[in-house]
Amino acid sequence: MFGADVTGPEAPPRRNGEFVFDAPWEGRAFGIGIAMAQQGSYSFSELRDRLIHAIASWEKTHAGDDADWSYYEQWLLALEELLSQQINASEIDNRMRDLAKFEEHEHDH
Repeated sequence: MFGADVTGPEAPPRRNGEFVFDAPWEGRAFGIGIAMAQQGSYSFSELRDRLIHAIASWEKTHAGDDADWSYYEQWLLALEELLSQQINASEIDNRMRDLAKFEEHEHDH
């Protein structure tokens, strides 16, 4: 799985070997990115390359210790950029609704 052995700036935040999410949207964005790659919507390397680019762009305009840094904001930017080139906005909305329905169903059971 993406992130299991990744090092460097594209490596997801971890604590004691576990992925760290400070807000629910971070885990959802990460999960959506992984799930879509697993389903063949794009390759893990395409997502990783976009993420590396997003992080590099952020680092060009911010100090290394900037408190506004968010790995998952960069992840989301990379994911949005990748998806915007592959599917249209209405398809993204439809997929997000389907995912929300699935999550709601899973929480009910």
